[in-house]
Amino acid sequence: MIVIIKKRHRRGEDSMFRNATKAGSLGIAAVLLAMTATACGNNNEGASPSASSTPAVSPSASTSESASTSPEPAKEPTPISIYSYDRTDYANDRVVQEIEKRTNTKLTIQPGIPWDPEQLNVMTATGKYPDVITIIDNDTFDRTGQWIKTGILQPFTDEILEQTPNLKSLLTQPEFEDLKVDGKYYLLPMRDEPPLGSAGQFVFQIRQDWLDKLQLPVPTTTDEFLDTLIKFKTMDPDGNGKEDTYGLITNGLDKLVSYSAGFFGLPHDERSTGFLKVGDGYEYWAIQPQVKDTLRWVKQLYDSGLIHPDTLTQTNITKTRPVFAEGRIGVTVENMNFDQLVNRITALQANVPDASVIQMSALKGTEGAYGYSKGNGHWAYTALSSQNKNPLESAKLLDFLLSDEGTKLSTVGIEGVHYTMDGDKLVWNEEEKKKDPGFNVNTSGQFHELNWGIVRWSPMVSEFYMKASETVVPNYSQMVQENLDRVNKYLIEPASYNTSNEEWSKFIGTGKTLENEFFIKAVMGKVDIDKGFDSFVKSWKAAGGAEAMKAMSDAIAASKG
Repeated sequence: MIVIIKKRHRRGEDSMFRNATKAGSLGIAAVLLAMTATACGNNNEGASPSASSTPAVSPSASTSESASTSPEPAKEPTPISIYSYDRTDYANDRVVQEIEKRTNTKLTIQPGIPWDPEQLNVMTATGKYPDVITIIDNDTFDRTGQWIKTGILQPFTDEILEQTPNLKSLLTQPEFEDLKVDGKYYLLPMRDEPPLGSAGQFVFQIRQDWLDKLQLPVPTTTDEFLDTLIKFKTMDPDGNGKEDTYGLITNGLDKLVSYSAGFFGLPHDERSTGFLKVGDGYEYWAIQPQVKDTLRWVKQLYDSGLIHPDTLTQTNITKTRPVFAEGRIGVTVENMNFDQLVNRITALQANVPDASVIQMSALKGTEGAYGYSKGNGHWAYTALSSQNKNPLESAKLLDFLLSDEGTKLSTVGIEGVHYTMDGDKLVWNEEEKKKDPGFNVNTSGQFHELNWGIVRWSPMVSEFYMKASETVVPNYSQMVQENLDRVNKYLIEPASYNTSNEEWSKFIGTGKTLENEFFIKAVMGKVDIDKGFDSFVKSWKAAGGAEAMKAMSDAIAASKG
């Protein structure tokens, strides 16, 4: 049985938001107070019933018990409440019911407001939490360290891990060693869609059909990109005879600066610490002199009128997508998500039937090393709250969803109902899929949305996922490989992905506010870039950045042995 929600948006947007206004936060708090009251009601105060990865066996199914032995009564399903960002209403969804059946659980998936990280802060203010909290972002606010310290989360204990082999296998991988806190695992990292070693979250994506029409190559340098966007604005690429086109749109001028930093040699990505090696220590990217080159380039785009006005007002990437789909913009900066690329092209083709979009290689803006910042292979976490009375049963649910069986079920549904296999080819039963709300257009119109955002993001580069995708998008595998080749052509690596400490955790909110305010003023010409940068760095350090950065430098050095 499921309690839920509204339409959702895909991942990657979480880190795109500013703090909500006080009034907005109060509104969210009212919703969350109502939700968490339900969550507390779902916690079993008694002994935890054992969950299983297979359906409970009824007494009548047993053939080995003697007539004189009373059959053991079937255990009641374990109630588990889950907080996740905006979800479809799964009422009567057979995939959810099958997951409940195979894990002996009764799930309540609570509503979350679409991709607004402030709601997580407000949830903590209520003092009441669901059993499982998903999509805890690992950037912007560094919640995880604060939540662990204040006791909001409880660890996956050794006892739990011994009974959850898939969970243990994931958590104990070497690249997640620095996620441990005081020797304990609190966080289940959600594996990313691209393969390990790929670029991080956001990449530049360009209209291939406009390049073809104007007979332009894909730009490879920042100068070429500027020239291409000028032509997009002045040479009527949409062919309507009007001067109504723009070069680029994304979710904020400050974000455009951070997305472009790698072109000038700074390995910054929303999923890393943002630190790089400088001299004998480690320093934060935003106070490096290369930022001035990045700001000058973005200012050129702005001064030339190439940036769509909504970039100045929209911090939510989901709000810029419909604007790009109108067909009057040549470039967007979006997450490296192949299902979303399919959706982006489909939405665009509703207005421009011959439109096509490709993900670009990083642009060369410096003679030194440049590229997109290499990602850490995961984004966001799932955790057990300290108010979870059934942590082992909750962990077993997560373990099932990580298994091959659980992955397949949560992705393509029930074999013989939602699909059949013809050899190694998946054949959808579209009429049956329409009966279950979890199958919807938000996952390229084919997969169940429980495949993302609980224990992982969609396994888009797995062989099974690509084959299933090609039943709807015939060239899906080729599209994935071609875009991967471009995006991963030039990469640079940050000094650390997951390292944190108390000093940095307390400072980062203040630091990012100072950073974003300066970036916007510099791009809009409200402050001189050179003088303004020196003043910004001085203010950033004086606000606590110097001490916090030194503490992080020491922590990163210690993590490297």
